Amino acid sequence: MTVFVLLCVSSGVLVGFFGGGVIPGVDTAIVVLLVVLVFGVGLDLGVRGDALSRVRSLGIRAIVIPVISCVGSLTGVALVASAFWGHPLKDAFALGSAFGWYSLSGPMLTHLGGPELGALGFLSDVLRELLAFVLIPVVAGRIGSAEAVALGGATSMDTTLPLIARTTNGEAAPLAFAHGMVVGLIAPVLIPFWFRF
Repeated sequence: MTVFVLLCVSSGVLVGFFGGGVIPGVDTAIVVLLVVLVFGVGLDLGVRGDALSRVRSLGIRAIVIPVISCVGSLTGVALVASAFWGHPLKDAFALGSAFGWYSLSGPMLTHLGGPELGALGFLSDVLRELLAFVLIPVVAGRIGSAEAVALGGATSMDTTLPLIARTTNGEAAPLAFAHGMVVGLIAPVLIPFWFRF
């Protein structure tokens, strides 16, 4: 999937570069596709009949662990941005607020903050997912399952879920699903929040 996404982005860059600039209607298409994407996430959660019961079985951990994960991600972004990046801190927070959801961050950040920010968001979230695939087995074995789940960010309910389940003997699978679901609900609200300042 990551290779497919990178091929699509590369194709888009080439079409944009050699096609003479902005294609009419792209901004509208981005907004429409974002709405469809977020609706699709909600639909997917609704179709999974056991999803809410699995989340409820975790109790307060279903909310506390994703919130701590989000705060940790944003704290890390703020520290890195303040040390190395000359852009406003709100841009860094917007970048970090996708929590690894690259199919959301690229288009949404492009629409809200411009193509440079969209490209940075997409690349940083793809890199986060790739690092998660490498680090989840290490963290699950040496630190703990909740920390391994947090590495997955928004992907913990889909692309990194099988890896989390395998490296934790399945014990963290419900937590990973809940984590991804909560973070997936937070990201589309939090990204535009930073552009209000």
